[in-house]
Parts: sequence; structure tokens; C-alpha cells
Amino acid sequence: MNSIPVSIKEQDKLKTQDESSNPDAWPDVNLDDISRIASEICHTPAALVCIVNADHKWLRTFDVIDNFEIPEDFPFCNQDEIFIIPDLSKDKKYKNNSFVKDTPNAVFYAGVRLVDSEGRSLGALCILDTRPGSLDDNQIMALKALARQVAALLELNSKVGQLKQKQDELKMAYADLAKIAHIASHDLKSPLNNIISLTHLLKEDYATKMDAEGVEYIDYLK
Repeated sequence: MNSIPVSIKEQDKLKTQDESSNPDAWPDVNLDDISRIASEICHTPAALVCIVNADHKWLRTFDVIDNFEIPEDFPFCNQDEIFIIPDLSKDKKYKNNSFVKDTPNAVFYAGVRLVDSEGRSLGALCILDTRPGSLDDNQIMALKALARQVAALLELNSKVGQLKQKQDELKMAYADLAKIAHIASHDLKSPLNNIISLTHLLKEDYATKMDAEGVEYIDYLK
């Protein structure tokens, strides 16, 4: 399933590392599986993982309600640990939101905030239904557990990305070292060869004029 880039107006609500919010690096199958499980547990036709950084919002959906589209002002990646709206059309805060007005078949919403090990908000694991609804305690516990798994996957993906970056940096450093070694080797060979040639000539031309110790020193030089 393709990620859908969506702009976000309230850029300071949710902050995350760029590595974990890179849609090209997501563990796609794992996120799809978790969304599917969330949808099955809560008996809803739509489930999505919403990941947000300071500049963009990315949404991955498992399934969608008929004619369901993600608008630019999708309002629900909230800071609350769990955020439930039984009926969007009757909610004072959201009933006049353009998403609710333009998507009347999206009625029930619930989302659990994604938080990394350092307490930073990554986004939310969300479910949507075409009719008013609610969640029991077991469903809420399950959604929270799945949200923790999503956050762990994103954080792991971020660390893997950082390790790959370090590996690339090391490869570049090793390549630079190899170049330096090659240049140093080349630069050293010429004077060393000259020294060897000169000691050879010195021994040939002046060995008879030296004592044994002098000849031994020349051999050491060579």
C-alpha cells in the first residue's frame, strides 16, 4: 500500500526523528499487518498508521471506507494517549471540520498515540467506522499494545537507518584511507629507491676504502 504525503498546519504538535518518518524506509508488511489486526479487533472497515514530523504527515491505510479520502486538514493525530470520538457528526469540536463534512460515512474514530522510548510523539494508530461506535476495555488495551509495536518498529527502523548511515560513512573513510595509503606508498617509493641505489653505488665504489663496520652500516641502510 502506498503512503500518501499530506501537509500539516499545526507543525509543532507532533515531533519525530526524520529517519523514523521516512516512508521509503518503512517496514511495510509489518505496518500493514498491525493495521489489519487493529481493524479486526475493533471490527472497523478502516485502520491506518499516521506518522507525523514537523513538516509532513504520512498515512498508511490497511483498508478504507468507500469513498474515503485523506484531506490536508486530517485532524486526528492527537496528543492524547487514546482519543475516541463515538460520532464525529455530533462532536462539538469536529462536526464542522471539513473532513467530517466531506466524508459523512466516516463516523466513529479512535486513535492511540505512538510514542518512542524517549517519550516523543511519532503519530497515531487509528481506526474509523461508518457508524457510531465505542471500544471496550479489551479493545483499548489491544490498540495500545499494537501502538507500542508500531512505535517499536519505527524506532528500530530509525536505528537501522542510522547504522546504515554510519556504515556508509565508514566505507567512505576506508576508501579515503586507501587513497592516502596509495599516495603515501607512491611518494615513499621514489626516495626509498634512490636511497637503495645510492647505498648500492656507495658499497660498490667505496667498500674497499671502508672498514668492516662501515660496510656493515651500508648493508643496514640497504
